[in-house]
Amino acid sequence: MAPKAKPITAETNEAEIQFIPREKLVHSPYNVRQKQRTPDQVAALAALIKGRNGIIQNLIVHPITKKNRPTGEFGVCAGEGRRLALNWLAERGELVDYLPPCKVVSEDEAIAMSIAENSGRIPMHAADQFEAFQRLVVEQGKPVEDVAAQFGVAPIVVRQRLKLAELAPDFIEMFRNDKINLDALMALTLIEGHEQQRTLWNSLPEYQRHAGNIRRMATPGELAASHFLARFVGEDAYRAAGGPLRVDLFGGENDKLYGDRALLETLALKKLQIEADLIENEPGVAWVEVHTEIGHEDLNRYGHTPNVDREPTDAEAAEIAQLQAAIEKIEEIDADDIDDDAERERLETEYQTLDNKLSALMETLSMPDPAALPYSGAIVTINHKGDLLIHRGRIRPDDVKLLKKQSSTTSTTSAGGEGSAAPAVTHSERLVRMLTAERTAAIRASVAARPDVALVMLATRLAERIFGRTYFSDYCLKISAEHDDLTGHAPNVAESRAGKELAALSEQWGAAYKAAHEAGMSTFGWLLAEPAETVNSLLAFCIASSIDTVQMRDDSKVNGLADLTAALDFDMADWWTATADAYFSHVPKPRIVSVMAANGAEVAPLAAMKKGDLATAAETHFAERRWLPELLQAA
Repeated sequence: MAPKAKPITAETNEAEIQFIPREKLVHSPYNVRQKQRTPDQVAALAALIKGRNGIIQNLIVHPITKKNRPTGEFGVCAGEGRRLALNWLAERGELVDYLPPCKVVSEDEAIAMSIAENSGRIPMHAADQFEAFQRLVVEQGKPVEDVAAQFGVAPIVVRQRLKLAELAPDFIEMFRNDKINLDALMALTLIEGHEQQRTLWNSLPEYQRHAGNIRRMATPGELAASHFLARFVGEDAYRAAGGPLRVDLFGGENDKLYGDRALLETLALKKLQIEADLIENEPGVAWVEVHTEIGHEDLNRYGHTPNVDREPTDAEAAEIAQLQAAIEKIEEIDADDIDDDAERERLETEYQTLDNKLSALMETLSMPDPAALPYSGAIVTINHKGDLLIHRGRIRPDDVKLLKKQSSTTSTTSAGGEGSAAPAVTHSERLVRMLTAERTAAIRASVAARPDVALVMLATRLAERIFGRTYFSDYCLKISAEHDDLTGHAPNVAESRAGKELAALSEQWGAAYKAAHEAGMSTFGWLLAEPAETVNSLLAFCIASSIDTVQMRDDSKVNGLADLTAALDFDMADWWTATADAYFSHVPKPRIVSVMAANGAEVAPLAAMKKGDLATAAETHFAERRWLPELLQAA
């Protein structure tokens, strides 16, 4: 039976401090703090205790009794976290013999003392910690590493706090009074000088005083380490060329800022030119252009080298006729008339072999148009991840028009280019829906990460509805916030990278929405109280969820898609890989052989493969090539 709580008296407060062995201290049932400490919390507290060689504040304990007799153990009714941290240290050979100071009270007083210790505490404000670290390091001259060890944090945390403490005092005081958030404060550290900090802050209207905008204005002309130019050139080459770098302590992986974009451009062009010189010597390459950056809209102005069907040689024609006759002979056999399973399997295998040979032979009859080869070249550039990207078999825009005038055959098939004919239907309706549903998921995830692009989409949609065309229903953003479940088109989309990212965002925002309503807030009230960054991020997710680029045919178009993918620097190869299940099992064998041959595979071995083996071989062949079917290449 629990004892009756006894009020705290003068005698309780004057109880003597005793030093009790750690192993005799146990958890008390009268400790009012019932929430379990996490391992990280215990480890952090242990680091603080180790840094001070013991606890600063004594524990409050009471004797543990069994059948009204003391057991020699003491329950910790105030200071359980410190007890766990001391045990954590002892298990690792630290402070093993340390005797923690304890104030011993009776069981009757235990609950009251636990309530007293855990009530009325005001946690230290972060601004106080900034200034405290500054006094230790700057005024007392303690090394950053020593301060970090003393308080159980990484040295980078101490450096970050010191950087914040160097801000103009006005901002520290505003932070104390909740008039500026920590993200904005961190962004202001990129500006050297208190007056410059104040000038920038005062120049911004209140709704623009958020971290992203401050960071952008504080770093004009500078590029983060994540920028594609910085990644492509590399820090070592940039430093060797004398490029200026500075560190953003709060930038995470983008902690370094490159101060000379022009130098990065020059170094990138030199590196690209080395690759261009090698490609220029390849057969069938009439020209090579080098671009540090080329957007989808500009790239789409270049055509692809067209193919033409050549006439078979006499030997090829004879072989084609022979194969066709053999296939027809097998097709005339009624499978129901064959009782022998082995014979049926032999015929199926023979049919598959003949069909493979015929498909491979027919593919060889398609070749690059000789008339176009003098105009066929390559574009050497950089993708958004900072990797080398080569677009081969391209026709310059002016030459695309010239070739169209010169062309006198209807068998020429162009894969792209300004004014080119609509592509032939390559995929079934089911596959088109599946591929474009995967594309929709990837674009949704990309837009959710780009509130700036999402806002432009919203403004575009509204402006068109109010000022522009009355018929705009095929635009890729549905303003009514219709959320199409893409699994109806692509059953495996939920398991894709884009599907998982979207599911995580949906869960995050759904939880926030639920929490706000459970707290009695309306949606409007909740969002009105949130910073602009939060509202913009939610808006981006909602807009992204309404994007629909699903098509029914290869040759159908989605209004606004080209502009959107260009703005996002979107590359479907970042989100989708051609596998047997995702693509090759859904297209005919000649299509598989054709795309493999066009991408460096030998045709002869492919001809003998069964469809399933060929699809698997294609998956392996394209695993690292970032190949996309035309449907996913075009915007």
